[in-house]
Amino acid sequence: FVDKFLGLFAIAPAFYNLYLFWGLVQAGEADIYRTAIAAGALIIIVSVAIRRVATRVSLNPFFWFVTGARNYWATIVLNYVYVFPINNLLVPTQITHTLFFVAIAIIIYSRVSLGRNLGFVPARRELVTTGAYSYVRHPIHTGELLFFLSYLLVGFSVLNWSLLLLGAGFVIWKSLIEESFLKDDADYREYCKKVPYRWIPGVI
Repeated sequence: FVDKFLGLFAIAPAFYNLYLFWGLVQAGEADIYRTAIAAGALIIIVSVAIRRVATRVSLNPFFWFVTGARNYWATIVLNYVYVFPINNLLVPTQITHTLFFVAIAIIIYSRVSLGRNLGFVPARRELVTTGAYSYVRHPIHTGELLFFLSYLLVGFSVLNWSLLLLGAGFVIWKSLIEESFLKDDADYREYCKKVPYRWIPGVI
């Protein structure tokens, strides 16, 4: 019950994103980025509904703060603060769209690989070492960072750059606190030896 309750609290932004997206659809203003955010929200809701119950959950309030900031930051910033400047592309749309679709493909592949083990606050469920997780330890975060990069390049401004840099910081931070929580598990330490890269295979 506690696990499901915390899950509902964590995915409240996902429900809100779907609500906002429906309004954009009715107004004829939905674009590929908003559609992707809405699709991701739907996948998160379903994943949390069927996820495995955690056997161990972090009680560190700082970890909870970072997780909450990451989840709610995207809803607030991408819906209300981020601005698409008109004709302010840093690179051709072919590049931004390629980054976008690569990011979405990575996120979908990672979600499928993760199966019923989705979490927000650092927790121990079943350790996944196959699929996307056989290449890097945080493939969903890799996809999110690419998504932010595409989002930035399609509408560059100092404000947007600052906001997306903050969002990327939360994503990277969450990767690190998850590892900090799991490092005491022998099987996770062994997994880190087999998959030494966090976000980009062969690089970092």
